[in-house]
Amino acid sequence: WMPRLAFRETLSAVPAQAEVSRLKVEVWYEIDEAYVGWPTENLHNLTQERWTEFYSGWKGYVETVEGMASGQLAAVTGGKGQLQGNHEAWLYLKQLGKYE
Repeated sequence: WMPRLAFRETLSAVPAQAEVSRLKVEVWYEIDEAYVGWPTENLHNLTQERWTEFYSGWKGYVETVEGMASGQLAAVTGGKGQLQGNHEAWLYLKQLGKYE
């Protein structure tokens, strides 16, 4: 019952500011309602919440791209990213109230 996901990123110039670009990220998902076998309203809500957090939350996509573009955050070209393992990810999610 996992959702099928699709992403599109569009980078465009901001006409009034030559040094500024705009990154638009779109996420689509589709759930096979018949395959799930139970009411899916909460599943839709949680899917949207998770992807919103991923793109805009603490250490999310937006902050990472902004940090790299401004030179405040170095690109990770190998190994692990900012969250170094499952335990650190669990602690982060616990801070958000997603886990007990």
